[in-house]
Amino acid sequence: MEAACQRANVFGMVGLRRVRSILDTHLDCEPVPTQPDPAPVVEHANLRGPLYYH
Repeated sequence: MEAACQRANVFGMVGLRRVRSILDTHLDCEPVPTQPDPAPVVEHANLRGPLYYH
C-alpha cells in the first residue's frame, strides 16, 4: 500500500480508484521513476509562437 501511494504521488494521481488500479496491476512492485516523463511538445501550423505577441 505504501509503494502504491508513493507511486500515485509521483504522478500526481489522487483517489482510491487510482491507488487500487496500481495495486491490481502490481505496479507497486515496479521501481518508481524519479521524475515523470515530460509532455511532448506539439508542433502545429496554427500555433502562433512567441513572435506573434511582440
